[in-house]
Amino acid sequence: MHPVRDPEFWRKRAAQTRAKMGSRYDRDSRVDLLRIAEEYDRIAENAERWQKTEDEGREALLPHGHDHKST
Repeated sequence: MHPVRDPEFWRKRAAQTRAKMGSRYDRDSRVDLLRIAEEYDRIAENAERWQKTEDEGREALLPHGHDHKST
């Protein structure tokens, strides 16, 4: 899976960004990092929705009664 579509990729980025906040003493820098981390969280949520939509689309293409996991 491409990283852009992987929710875990973005969650790790958010966690890494939040970890950097501990080493920043400048308030403005901490606020900026928090905003970036929150944006990564939103991207992760979007990636989950994209994944779910793609999975549902694949299931809709399968013959009725088929389980995509058993094929």
